[in-house]
Amino acid sequence: MQCYNDVAGQVQESALDAASKGNRFINACMRLNNEMKGMGSLAAQLYPSLRFMNFLKCLYGATIATVTK
Repeated sequence: MQCYNDVAGQVQESALDAASKGNRFINACMRLNNEMKGMGSLAAQLYPSLRFMNFLKCLYGATIATVTK
């Protein structure tokens, strides 16, 4: 009976450990998802500037590259 109790305790510990690791993984995925949403917002904010820079580059040619360095 003692052997059964030891095995049951080890199985319970393993299950708790796996659940804890699973929760950490899910939390890390959720944090990454939120960061990626922030990057999408940043990209949306920068897109008009990029289009304007491309316009200036077409207008003035390669001189923009030397001015921004």
